[in-house]
Amino acid sequence: MSESRPEARGTTGGPKPKPRDLPDQQADADEQREPAATVFGVLRTAFPTDRPSDDAPQEQPGDNSAVWSAEFEPTQEWIPTGPTPLEGSVSATLQGGCVAVDQLFEALSTSFAVDHWGAASGAQGKEVDLRLSSKR
Repeated sequence: MSESRPEARGTTGGPKPKPRDLPDQQADADEQREPAATVFGVLRTAFPTDRPSDDAPQEQPGDNSAVWSAEFEPTQEWIPTGPTPLEGSVSATLQGGCVAVDQLFEALSTSFAVDHWGAASGAQGKEVDLRLSSKR
């Protein structure tokens, strides 16, 4: 039986600016996009993914928080990365088989400071909520 593919999703910041804040909208989008791209870059280096190497988080229209997702296929032999600077912090949810989620968590913890926000597990897998920031 093979391990299911976990999905890693990252979200940063709060709601997007209101229309009256139009001059600052692009700056806010860039502030959210950069940390998420950094996290996905670390995971993309460590594991095969469903996204092309030049794929970057894209802003979607609306007043919701930004959410980006990708699927990664963790393997026993992954490419570790060292501590990676992160502008601000990123919320991440890891979902999938227990072993696969643990491998994604291990890869993230080599690059970032990781705070657990919560976890849930069942017969088919688990979900872990994290807050990632730069290691000090």
